[in-house]
Amino acid sequence: MREYRAQSRKLNPEKWKTLEAKWRKSSRETRIKWYKANYDTIRKKWAEYAKSPRGKMAAANARGIRRARKRGCIAAVTTKELMTIKSAAKGICFYCKKLKPLTFDHIIPLSKGGSHTKDNIVMACGPCNFKKHNKPINQFLAEEGLTDVMVSPVQLNLIVRKLKS
Repeated sequence: MREYRAQSRKLNPEKWKTLEAKWRKSSRETRIKWYKANYDTIRKKWAEYAKSPRGKMAAANARGIRRARKRGCIAAVTTKELMTIKSAAKGICFYCKKLKPLTFDHIIPLSKGGSHTKDNIVMACGPCNFKKHNKPINQFLAEEGLTDVMVSPVQLNLIVRKLKS
């Protein structure tokens, strides 16, 4: 049967094109009807997801990816990786080492050519993230007098490469 279909496709490409277009249209109409019939349920589930920790993380990741792509930067981090970064921080700010609500911070800012990758993201409290703004990490640490911040070798390598370019 497969061989017959393959031969038929080769011999009658126009016929198969119209058949596939017809199927796509009917399939789309079926999906639209189902969506309209279940609209309230779908909206309710999306609202619940948006309020969940994973939903909030996915929204934050989507914003980061969008910002990175707008600037032509690499955006290659998954929501799961972001959740791992957040859980590893245990609510402690990367810079001031205080227990506070955390936000994502790019070590090398997107505006300075940084990337939205797991190696370039740390968890920082709102005040530290706001103060750092788009400064390079070494400048920010010097201004704030933060000497006990340990940057990982991978992150340090990224910073050095960025400074050289």
